[in-house]
Amino acid sequence: MTSRKRRLACIGAAVAAAGTFTTLATTTASATSDTAPAGITVPADSTGAAAPVQRTITVVGVPAAPTTVRAVSGSTTATTGSLRVTFALGVNNGIAVTSQTATCISSNGGLTRTGSHTGPTPATITVAAVTTAKTYTCTVKASNARGASLGSAPSLPVVVGSPTAPTGVTATRQAAGQIKVTFISGANNGSPITGYTARCISSDGGVPNVKSGPASPLTVVGLSAGKSYTCTVTATNARGTSPASIASGATTA
Repeated sequence: MTSRKRRLACIGAAVAAAGTFTTLATTTASATSDTAPAGITVPADSTGAAAPVQRTITVVGVPAAPTTVRAVSGSTTATTGSLRVTFALGVNNGIAVTSQTATCISSNGGLTRTGSHTGPTPATITVAAVTTAKTYTCTVKASNARGASLGSAPSLPVVVGSPTAPTGVTATRQAAGQIKVTFISGANNGSPITGYTARCISSDGGVPNVKSGPASPLTVVGLSAGKSYTCTVTATNARGTSPASIASGATTA
């Protein structure tokens, strides 16, 4: 067996465990004299000469890891609840995705739980029986006939049973250094909302500040006059604090 054949055989053995990757193989063998293992294509060079030729070898394997994972709490009045996990699939690397699995892990004592979806397209995965009032992050793996992908980057933390993030956040200048923040409350997810916090941060060096209160609107003071700000809002209940809302549009304090 030529040294090139040995290299190709080693790569072929890795197919079942690897994702798509590219390796540059340099050889002095004729393009017509070596045979690649099944599943590996080695394009012939244009001349067929025995001079050193770089060839790109693509190995088809497991899917790429999913991306943009987000976890949102469901409503609960019990000691356990659920998380809804959304995500985007990565490339399938030549073999159709057959399933996706979400794993949610707590940073403060909640039970680890998983949920799955069968099929080639992404869909919201509900992870049940997570522990109420505990903080979780979730990751997702995709599988095909070759195996499972690496885990995704984790979602932002979410507290089970905490409120849904407020929506419709707007920021309006009230006076120099003051911004009024209005918003729409989200679901309380089984426990009454006890308060809201607006946070305004500057994109051009202004001093940030916050304001808490029982309802919309909230006026954030102590900002830098003439600086540009965007604002977000969180809601809190007995279980914890919601994720931050989508930021408002920019406004000048």
